[in-house]
Amino acid sequence: MNINLKTALLAVILLAFTYFYYLGGRTFNFLSLGSVIIFVLGCAVIFVLTTLLIGFGAYLLNSGIIYPNTGLLISLVFVVLLFVFWLVYGFVQLPRFADFSAYGIFIKQFLTSHLLYIAVCSVVIGGGVRLFLYGFQQVGVPETMQGNIKFIFYVLAALILSVLSFYWMKKIKQAPMNIEEQAYHSLPLAQQLLDTKGIHIASKPYYLPESKEVIILLEYPSSNKKVPIDQIFRIDKDGVIKDSLKISDLTTESLIFENGLLISQNSDKVYTWIFDRQTIALDKDKAAAKRKEIVPLAENAKAVELVYFKKTEKASCDAGTEEVWNGTKYYHILTKKDTLKIKVDNVYPKAPYGQCIEQAVEYYPLDDLGYGLVRIGENAYYVVAR
Repeated sequence: MNINLKTALLAVILLAFTYFYYLGGRTFNFLSLGSVIIFVLGCAVIFVLTTLLIGFGAYLLNSGIIYPNTGLLISLVFVVLLFVFWLVYGFVQLPRFADFSAYGIFIKQFLTSHLLYIAVCSVVIGGGVRLFLYGFQQVGVPETMQGNIKFIFYVLAALILSVLSFYWMKKIKQAPMNIEEQAYHSLPLAQQLLDTKGIHIASKPYYLPESKEVIILLEYPSSNKKVPIDQIFRIDKDGVIKDSLKISDLTTESLIFENGLLISQNSDKVYTWIFDRQTIALDKDKAAAKRKEIVPLAENAKAVELVYFKKTEKASCDAGTEEVWNGTKYYHILTKKDTLKIKVDNVYPKAPYGQCIEQAVEYYPLDDLGYGLVRIGENAYYVVAR
């Protein structure tokens, strides 16, 4: 069989293996000419590269530069491919990371994704070149084998140096952690009052002095000044949800919150449930007569201190040209009795429409009661001792 035909056959085998390894052999439904062109170009590039690699290996073997030993040839191809794949991965795909443990995870992902592919390609290329493309010329001198083995170790040394280099290149630069990380914990679920899971926005709290209750509204995400309400929670003097109301149980209309009253956006209906638990609609005059004092609780920003921000990765949200880092923030919350040491992981979770919404920490002490409220982000509340 012609040597060029053998080379092309080996290249086709590698192309087919690449397709099944990385794409699972799935069929494509090409809906546009562009996707067809990209797929064909990708196949062509892989075919050309593998053809050149096989041909170059055959040239080196037949020129006596590589010792004609199948195991040695496979080893040479393996270390070279591993080094090349790692360099491409390091420069193109390797993200920024916080520490060596995170770096180790990415190295493991690289090996899991590509090591088997590299090994099979090495066997196909090395074994195929030795068995089908070698001209069976005079066996090379032992010095050639020694030189090949030295070359393998040189490549391995370069691989190790590149691993260390990428560690210093990709490691996130940040201030040293001067706190005892083990002393900081996420607020426990046992203290969680509510969590909207990002579906709604939990409003800032309101206080009813007469009944010593706290009111929290769940609002629909909206850019309007007056935001429709979905649900209302009533928290008693012990920090327990005593009652709640879904707006859909009152009416099918949209209601907004205004000084404790629930006012329809489409009619004259007004509800006074926050003050008297009544679910019957009133007109504005009668409802206004039932109004009682309701006070927006003031956040104590001075009681919340950010002591360290451990960056772990770039945030997966759109911040324009600004560089936003995700990670863990460590806080001190100063209450009257204690200093709470808490941490908030994933401070920039993936949000709808790609915007960056920080999981900020807010503390609301209740002077008349024995507890305080911690709001994390715009969707979770926790009860803490005041």
